[in-house]
Amino acid sequence: MSLMHSPIPWLLIIPLAGAVLTMLLPERLRSAASLLGILSQLTAAVSLLLLVQNAGPVTYAMGDWQAPLGIALRADGLATLFVLMSTLVGMLCALYAQQYLTLEKLANFWPLFWFLWASLNGIWLAADSFNLYVGLELLTLSAVGLVAFAADDKSLEAAIRYLYAALLGSMGYLLGVALLYGSHGTLALDGLAAHWQAGATSQVAIALILAGLMLKTAVFPLHTWLPPAHGGALTPVSALLSALVIKASLYILLRLWIELDIYRQMPALSQLLGVFGSGAILWGGWMALRQQQLKLVIAYSTLAQIGYMLLMFPLLTANYPQATLMAYQGAYSCCWRMHWPRRVCFWRLAI
Repeated sequence: MSLMHSPIPWLLIIPLAGAVLTMLLPERLRSAASLLGILSQLTAAVSLLLLVQNAGPVTYAMGDWQAPLGIALRADGLATLFVLMSTLVGMLCALYAQQYLTLEKLANFWPLFWFLWASLNGIWLAADSFNLYVGLELLTLSAVGLVAFAADDKSLEAAIRYLYAALLGSMGYLLGVALLYGSHGTLALDGLAAHWQAGATSQVAIALILAGLMLKTAVFPLHTWLPPAHGGALTPVSALLSALVIKASLYILLRLWIELDIYRQMPALSQLLGVFGSGAILWGGWMALRQQQLKLVIAYSTLAQIGYMLLMFPLLTANYPQATLMAYQGAYSCCWRMHWPRRVCFWRLAI
């Protein structure tokens, strides 16, 4: 599928171009350029939805170089769902930032905002495990910069803590990917699925990947970096963190769990994720009730909602189809709750 006929590459080109333009343009023109980019991004996301609905899952080879030599992007129903949700939340946060931030801060906000959006789309559409890592790293750098955007002691301390946690999680994920490549000889998700061998090396690799992604997702009890980052960041940044950033690593975990059939071959790990999810629901809800600041209420509520989504992993191990359907429905329901109604409430009440 050519560049002109596929919306997939435009979902990366538009935000990357937006990041570069908002660094080069005069400050007074950056908001106008960002508005044009947001409209273009919305058009590309809707086009992708129509394409996947009509043609099913589609793959795009960057530069017409086929894998494994080239970079492949893939859009299926799950990826399209997250592309649409990130577009919706990104638009709302951008409109709010336009009113919330001063002209000087807004001019510096846009490049980080667009780099964050590009990294998210890169994660949603990645078809191999290493490009998922590249997207995670770009996402980390963008998110840490946005957390430190308030430029006070509280936000800088939270940003440094977030950076350390994110880098440690990335190291675990990358080491796991290296072990998978060494044992299977491929990085492509479909290639891993076709040659998957649940040996000792693969099990260690999955354990490292799981630990790294749990830390980046702020899964209980590895969540201690999340409340300071939310509480110390500016309001539109807190919304981006809660609604989008921590979902990227959870999306990767879900993608690997399904594509590599891990929930069947390593069911104990799925049950362990359910235990962590239950702890997150109880601890996140209890801590949210005790907070006096709204941003911290949202932060601990986000922790609890992540716990609800983790409950789908043990449900996937059930032997009857209805449980699997319940798992998907519950995960999608939590995604929509975290991306839409709670964000609107956050927009209206944040101080």
